[in-house]
Amino acid sequence: VSAGSDLTGAAPASVAVRKGIGHDDRTSLVIEDDDRAADLVRMLLEAEGFSVVRTRDAEEALRQALRHTPGLITLDIQLPGADGWELLARMRQVDALVNVPVVVIAGLAQSRSMTADPAVVVLQKPISRAELRTSMASLGLEPVPQTPSRGEQQEEA
Repeated sequence: VSAGSDLTGAAPASVAVRKGIGHDDRTSLVIEDDDRAADLVRMLLEAEGFSVVRTRDAEEALRQALRHTPGLITLDIQLPGADGWELLARMRQVDALVNVPVVVIAGLAQSRSMTADPAVVVLQKPISRAELRTSMASLGLEPVPQTPSRGEQQEEA
């Protein structure tokens, strides 16, 4: 876990979901070949209320994206045998995936600060929970009020 990560273990203040038709709004597809990086992204997304499906390569990513039609995709640019930007272009040619928000996760040398796709945000590694939340908000993923925990309900009684 990097110094910039916000993994406090506390319950999230809100759960992010995307308003959309045909998407599994609470599922995120994590496309990442590095186990440590994938675990960090998984923990960050689970803290935001997502279930996570992880793939390690481009072909499996396309299959899983079509199977789950996720509400969010995180995409590592440097994948074995494939360029993440090419994978993103391929996903955008599929009707079911054309509007799915994507958070591109790239190293400094791989990042493209400008992209014409309004449903794509680029983050540089390592990412933090705050950066991920900000990027999800810019992609139209809206917070949903969290139901009070049992302890909070008892305090109110």
